[in-house]
Amino acid sequence: MTSRAAVEWAASDAMWMGEPLRIVHAAGRFPYQISGYQEMPDRLLRAERKILREAEALVHERQPAVEVTTQDIEGTPTTVLRDQAKQASGLMVGSRGWATRPNC
Repeated sequence: MTSRAAVEWAASDAMWMGEPLRIVHAAGRFPYQISGYQEMPDRLLRAERKILREAEALVHERQPAVEVTTQDIEGTPTTVLRDQAKQASGLMVGSRGWATRPNC
């Protein structure tokens, strides 16, 4: 499922269930890690924030009544999503794929 489709589906579910929606973007540092460099590159962080802004805007466009928050969490997606699912009533997973990652 694409990220856009996952957000649309989650927004519809949140509206139907009368619950707020939390959109989480999980990214691991490993593919972009440079020896001795402890923070994720700025370009990657900007891209992640843009993804979250676009997702939030899509929710407001499709389901304006849904309360939405976003969170960018560093870590492997499987670990982050597993941890986040413990606090959620549902989980939708989408992926943009590696091709849209900025070259860092």
